[in-house]
Amino acid sequence: MPWELKDDRPIHLQLLEALELRILTGIYAVGQRLPSVRDLAQEASVNANTMQRALTTLEQSGLVYAQRTAGRFITEDTEKITAVRSAFAQQLARTYLQGMLQLGYGSEEARAFLSGIALPATEDAATKDATTINEATTINEATAVNEATATERAAEKATTEENNV
Repeated sequence: MPWELKDDRPIHLQLLEALELRILTGIYAVGQRLPSVRDLAQEASVNANTMQRALTTLEQSGLVYAQRTAGRFITEDTEKITAVRSAFAQQLARTYLQGMLQLGYGSEEARAFLSGIALPATEDAATKDATTINEATTINEATAVNEATATERAAEKATTEENNV
């Protein structure tokens, strides 16, 4: 998985997200020792201090732990990894939904777009399961946001009608 860093956000946050994604997708396995700060920084073409900042944040989140002389390791707490993975998926779903709502689509239309997207043939069963979970989360959130939006529109319309009377 390449390091795709952009100028639109702080580099340490992008590194943090890339490392989280590598953990959540199993590129870095549970209990695995991470490469050194210097090696990771060189691989990502960033300053070692910037990579250190991202790794420190990962430690604080509990996804990574340090052993004094042995380096950093991925947590063995699979419940923690599952919780972070779910939060990551929910954020992706929110981002998708917000974009669809900004474009003027409702929950049914957002659902239709999702059901019309074909998965690449190279994905394994775990990825397909994750995609199904992401789609379900997105659809549920789309429905909730669409209902909230409809309620807001109804309230605005009632307010406008009261002001016109």
